[in-house]
Amino acid sequence: MSNNSSDLSKVNDRIQYFQDDILKVSANRFAKEVGIAYGTLRNLYTEDKKPRKGTIQKILEAYDGFINPAWLQNGKGRPTLSATQEHPGFQVMTSDEHWPKVGRQVRKLIRKSDKSPEEIAKATGFSMYRLNKTLSGKQSPTPQFMSVLLSELGVTVDQLAQKAGVAVPQQQKEKEKQAKSAAEEQTTAEVQSLEDAQPQAEAQAEQAAPQPVQQATAPMPVAQPQTYAVQQPYAAAADHEGMQELRMKIDFLTNRINYLEERLSRLAR
Repeated sequence: MSNNSSDLSKVNDRIQYFQDDILKVSANRFAKEVGIAYGTLRNLYTEDKKPRKGTIQKILEAYDGFINPAWLQNGKGRPTLSATQEHPGFQVMTSDEHWPKVGRQVRKLIRKSDKSPEEIAKATGFSMYRLNKTLSGKQSPTPQFMSVLLSELGVTVDQLAQKAGVAVPQQQKEKEKQAKSAAEEQTTAEVQSLEDAQPQAEAQAEQAAPQPVQQATAPMPVAQPQTYAVQQPYAAAADHEGMQELRMKIDFLTNRINYLEERLSRLAR
């Protein structure tokens, strides 16, 4: 077809341009993919009658996310509205870093599919040499190639990225969100645990603290023979060390709670 995308004033010409220059498939195959009779398509190309709304709708549904509805119906904008190219994961998947392993995954999907490599090459408008060169990572794929390829294999950008082990931006954000939520839950649980433990430690400290001697109002006792109590030099020292240990434990719990509360505050931002 000699038309180019700048002189396609008629919708009939735009349909033929889309079939010939963008999809690069035969009219017979295009008619089958759209779901219309070959004779209907042939008449569109040879007559000046506008296609029925049902025919336009079938074309839009058959290439949903790839063909630009505004361009097909009114000639406005680009011919393609490549959902593949505009997908946030496209640039990641087709980068020099990730495309080689994505290409290997595509080969596996082709082997598992009911289509031969030759059929895939024909559908994408590639020669077998160019297809192998692209899937081996020696040549970057185009949005058009990826759109047709994914359609032939029956997978989406997200599904292919997942199979190839490539985290696209949306998935990465979701993972970060889940990790942040888990960290907040863990921190909250630690704070609650420490807050529950602090009163127990304080209660233990109060119990271990020496009790004040109560002043008795009893009558003066009768003088008894003087006796000498056996001294226990280590008892007082042990009580003192126990008190110090409890105070240190309380200080630690208090500092830990303050740290975790500050961490929660940062995570919430």
